[in-house]
Amino acid sequence: MLAALFSGFAVGQDVSAKPVEVIATERLTLRLGEERVELPLFTSHELYQDHPGVTRLVVGIHGATRRADVIYKALRQDGERSGQLDSTWFIAPQFLYRHDLDSLDNPPEIPVWRSMGWVRGDDARDPDNWANYRSGLSSYAVLDEVILHATERCPDLQEIAIAGHSAGGQTVQRYAATTKLMQQFSEDDGPQLRFLMANPAGYLYFDDRRPAPESVTDYALPEASAREACPGYNDWHWGLDGREGYVAWLDAEAITEQYLCADVLLVSGTADTVVNSEAISGSCEAMLQGMNRHQRAKSFHEYITRLQTERGLALHGYAEVDSVGHQLWKMLTSQPASEYLFGKDSGYIPGERD
Repeated sequence: MLAALFSGFAVGQDVSAKPVEVIATERLTLRLGEERVELPLFTSHELYQDHPGVTRLVVGIHGATRRADVIYKALRQDGERSGQLDSTWFIAPQFLYRHDLDSLDNPPEIPVWRSMGWVRGDDARDPDNWANYRSGLSSYAVLDEVILHATERCPDLQEIAIAGHSAGGQTVQRYAATTKLMQQFSEDDGPQLRFLMANPAGYLYFDDRRPAPESVTDYALPEASAREACPGYNDWHWGLDGREGYVAWLDAEAITEQYLCADVLLVSGTADTVVNSEAISGSCEAMLQGMNRHQRAKSFHEYITRLQTERGLALHGYAEVDSVGHQLWKMLTSQPASEYLFGKDSGYIPGERD
């Protein structure tokens, strides 16, 4: 049944094909190996000043449209509502494509990615030779450097939350499993890392099982016809096969253990049930995880809960936002998201942004 569905499922235009509407004017200089780049980002604090008294860093990861300004505004407004603007630094990095830079007269050394590569942790591309990667410039390494830069500027920093919606949520989930900062901060008694993902189109699974058709609680190897129709269903970033570059620094078991031990909240809108034809939400890899985003979220949370229970680990958080669909603002300013980011005294008022 799934194989027949895959063959008849139309893949629509990639929403990333349109140039981004707003490019951040702030730039963070990063040096990774022999590469020096200027990363555009939105920030609530001066990048090159020290900020004593800042105890929380919130990093927002945009979706496929690359509108980092939108997630930055949503998270910052939530911080303002919580009364924690002074103690929180908000940063929203922007991962761009080459055609996004056409609006800039003299673009600086801005890194660019291709085909949602930043979601997977791919290296940036050479803008002068699009077929070539820029070794060491993984989007995940860039995120590491953004966080480390803020950590060095905030002597009182206690916790770091990385939050994303849609493709940003996909990025957060894979980054949680593979970031080198989990190990570094653990060894150095550094800030606590937390990961919030809302309405991702699909998930990194840690074995070759997937939800059984029409079930959110049973898991099995997909039937042979489905595997034949979707041979890359377990390749990175849907599974652990074929990892290269940054995401290959840990073996499969270490990646699994890191993710299961991470501090994670998955938030799903109960109305995010449209089966559309976007390149990722309607791909065969995603469809093998469920028919829509909300069903995939429930199945994945049950899957992770079972793995954690088998190992005697603390469970990840999961929350549903009633009657909300694929809406960044309503998801990231919902009660469970606000309380996860800013605590029980977040100032959340039900219906305030309905």
